[in-house]
Amino acid sequence: MLDGGERGWVAIDPKPLHGDPGFDVANLLCNPDAAVALAPGRLERAVGVVASATGMTEDRILRWALAWGALSAVWAEADGGDATAARGVAFRARALLGGGAV
Repeated sequence: MLDGGERGWVAIDPKPLHGDPGFDVANLLCNPDAAVALAPGRLERAVGVVASATGMTEDRILRWALAWGALSAVWAEADGGDATAARGVAFRARALLGGGAV
C-alpha cells in the first residue's frame, strides 16, 4: 500500500491471496523498527488497538505475532539482516501468552 495523497491509499501489485488476516496484522507489530516495536508497553497497546479495530481476540493476535516474529527473525538472520525487532516481538508475545506452548 502506498499513500497516494489526494487519491488516498493505493494498492500496488495486489495479489488475490487467502488466509488468516492475523498473519498480516502480526507484521505491523514489528514495524517500523526495533526501537518502536520493542518500546515498553508498545506491543500491549498495539495489540489492544488492533483487537478493538478488527474484532480479533488479543490471544489470536499474540499467537500470530509469535509465529510471524519467529518466522521473520529466521528469514532476517538467514539473509544477514537485523532480526532484533522480529525476535523481540516474538519473545514478548510468548511471554504475554504465558510462555507456554502455542
